[in-house]
Amino acid sequence: MRKIEPEFITGMGYIGASPGVLYHMGGAGEQTVVTGNPALLEGVKGNRFTSLTLHGKSSQESTTGANLLPFEVGQKGDGFEVFADGVQIDVQKYTAIYILGREGFSYESSYDEFALLTAGAYYIYSDNANVEMYINAWRQGKGIEIGAALKGSVNKMVVMDGDKFRIFLRTNGAFNGKVKVMISKIQPTTSNYEPYTGGKPSPSPEYPQEIKSTGQSGEIGVEVLGKNLIPFPYPLLGGTGTQIERNGVKYTVQSDGCIRCVGTPTAVTYINLSRIKFSNVGLTATQPTDGKIVLSGEKMTYDPSNYALFIYITSDQLGKPIDTVIYPQIEFGTVATEYEPYRPAQTLIIPTPNGLPGVPTIDNGNYTDASGQQWLCDEVDLKRGVYVQNVAFAEFGKGITSLTKNSGVSSKNIVSAYFFSIPRKRAKTRHTIMSNCLRFVANVSSGNPAYVISNESQTEAMYVSIPAELYENDDQMLNLLAEKKVKILYATYPTERPLSTEELEKYRSLRTYSPTTTVINDAGAGMSVGYKRK
Repeated sequence: MRKIEPEFITGMGYIGASPGVLYHMGGAGEQTVVTGNPALLEGVKGNRFTSLTLHGKSSQESTTGANLLPFEVGQKGDGFEVFADGVQIDVQKYTAIYILGREGFSYESSYDEFALLTAGAYYIYSDNANVEMYINAWRQGKGIEIGAALKGSVNKMVVMDGDKFRIFLRTNGAFNGKVKVMISKIQPTTSNYEPYTGGKPSPSPEYPQEIKSTGQSGEIGVEVLGKNLIPFPYPLLGGTGTQIERNGVKYTVQSDGCIRCVGTPTAVTYINLSRIKFSNVGLTATQPTDGKIVLSGEKMTYDPSNYALFIYITSDQLGKPIDTVIYPQIEFGTVATEYEPYRPAQTLIIPTPNGLPGVPTIDNGNYTDASGQQWLCDEVDLKRGVYVQNVAFAEFGKGITSLTKNSGVSSKNIVSAYFFSIPRKRAKTRHTIMSNCLRFVANVSSGNPAYVISNESQTEAMYVSIPAELYENDDQMLNLLAEKKVKILYATYPTERPLSTEELEKYRSLRTYSPTTTVINDAGAGMSVGYKRK
């Protein structure tokens, strides 16, 4: 089973995201339901779960077309490969990597013969100080540098009509990593970086964006733990078993998970207790000067950059005898709470051969996440023992085999719109459709750009638009979408299938921990967890 990494972890000194929504079903001792991932159950009686449901989620990347630097995702060359999240560079110091233009030709012919950009002003950007980007142009019989992004900077350049280009990346040191580089009309940053998609928004037929669903690896792992998420016992790295002596202090892990520190410190230092991998997404804290996160008053620290748990000795402790016990605890929540020993993790593996998909919606959803976003999604309902399907995938030319032209929408003969009702969409759902090649819009009309998709809320109709000049009849329209391998994920009428006996037996064997239980899944699926409160 994969190591589960919670979305948000907090501990002594942490300020994190709020736990999932909690609501009661009746009075004390009756059912309480918490939603979210992780789900924090407090005031637990210590018994079986009263319910546990996993909720699906699907997502995809999208772009605005802002990046005009034509580094195609999947492009490879000597020392570089282009990915959606940046260009992977692996070269020695002062290496020049030619991306556009040619090396070794005559000076003029080394420039590409096409106009890369129209005349105007642009921003150029490299987010890494070790990788610089240079843009040269052949202009009026001369080769000139018109722009350079140096030391992780954003700079401007001006392009003139007829410019031909040579673009290269150069390292000022040996480098192996990814760099985000852009040419854009808007000022680029690391946060608004996006891959090149032909200067147009995506998803599109030319630049499809994969729809990714939770559990698409084939399974979802669920762990049930107590409040303390530091696994015990843990070795003291560099020591013998659970004991280490360094700089005048002996550190010993006790049977209850606490650490006894005895001695007189002779140096400002820290000891690495263990490597414990938690997600650092969403972690914020007041940072001491060493840049690590304080977990306790005796300088317990956790460094998320290398997943290390430390005890830190400061200058004010030098030469002073200490005999103290530290209780290390990392917990999910918003404030540090009383220490609880680590509880052994209970695991549940849910097979998801087709993933656990879900589409965002503005109404009639069956799950609401911590941000307030509603989802219409597939569910694994372990209390009822069923898999509930609420969304489905279909492909033009396969599941979608008929289209009908809407003459009113396409009256301007610029963009034609077709509606389709097979497969049947779930009526009275809005904004519940995703496509690998088509962008969602609220309503398809003659004013829309091509290659968009929409659905009506009160009927089963769904709409897609495509340039009218590309086809002559309905069959050609359908074949065109089929050739482009256009798929959709849409809201459908619910169906159920029973879960396996093995899954249900394992679920029924799970027990909550009193007084606090943490439930986490490793796929980012939503959860609704029911239990009995004290």
